[in-house]
Amino acid sequence: MNHLTKCVCILTVVAVLFTLSHSETPATCSVVQGVIGLNGRDGRDGATGPKGDPGMRGEPGIPGERGNPGLPGKVGPKGNPGELGNTGVADADSAMKIAALESQIASLENQINWLKHVLIFPHSQATSGNKVYMSIDRAEDFSNSLIICKMYGGILPSPENSAEDLAIYELAKKTGKHGFLGINDRQLEGKFVHIDGRPAVYMNWRDTEPNGQRTENCVEQDPKRRKWNDIPCEWTRTIMCEFKMI
Repeated sequence: MNHLTKCVCILTVVAVLFTLSHSETPATCSVVQGVIGLNGRDGRDGATGPKGDPGMRGEPGIPGERGNPGLPGKVGPKGNPGELGNTGVADADSAMKIAALESQIASLENQINWLKHVLIFPHSQATSGNKVYMSIDRAEDFSNSLIICKMYGGILPSPENSAEDLAIYELAKKTGKHGFLGINDRQLEGKFVHIDGRPAVYMNWRDTEPNGQRTENCVEQDPKRRKWNDIPCEWTRTIMCEFKMI
């Protein structure tokens, strides 16, 4: 209570006592309401209590759905190639064996292809060294005979020595028909060459042949005697072909 309130209360009590002393009527105690006091200050906070026990752990939540995969990132730059390592002894041996097998396979494939071509000619045949001479029962001029032999992997017979010439003659004798040889002087008169352009060193002409006629630029094998004769390339002769065995 402040000083002003105290003074008011004292004065009130004095006035009441004065009135009672001078009044004829019995004194009555009347209640006088005092002035409302001001609010008191808030009390201080009490002391901090002890720490409580930890609460119970809650149930684990339900896992959320997996999100969609993101877009792939950009491809990074290509790295530099690494250095080539040293080849070990075992690897070198394996490489040599593989190379040898590949070579054998290639050789077998060539032989199979050669046999396929040779079997096209089921008629007479003759051999000399690694060469096989075969005939087909068909007559063509020089150019077509050359094309047909090449188509089957061969060439027109081109003897380079007496043994090969004898084998070709034996083949012609079996068929009983004349056949073209690959030797000719179509490019330069009097200069006889093989199909690949090499000069013909070995030759076995009839007497008086070649006779030098400019229209006779191709050569035939005579089936009756082991001699050559030059004839026009446009004439047709039984096809004989030469195949080299692999």
